[in-house]
Amino acid sequence: MGDKVKTEIKLKETVAAADVANRLEWIVEGLRAGTLSIVSDGETIKLTPGSVLDMKLKATQKKEKEKLEIEIEWRPSPFIAFVNE
Repeated sequence: MGDKVKTEIKLKETVAAADVANRLEWIVEGLRAGTLSIVSDGETIKLTPGSVLDMKLKATQKKEKEKLEIEIEWRPSPFIAFVNE
């Protein structure tokens, strides 16, 4: 098995709060199903979260700006990593 190349998709846009809520609901559904496919500009990343995840939540409030950061991280199971290589 060779080293896996890092694949990354970043999305940044200004959208309505309802659209953000819909996207978060889609992420929740993917976490429950154990699979998330992220697509942007013809690139696709299929993520396979397991049943145990590391989660960081950071809320920041400044005079002119508020921010919520959510980071979810996991290691794919050896079987999934082997199948995807």
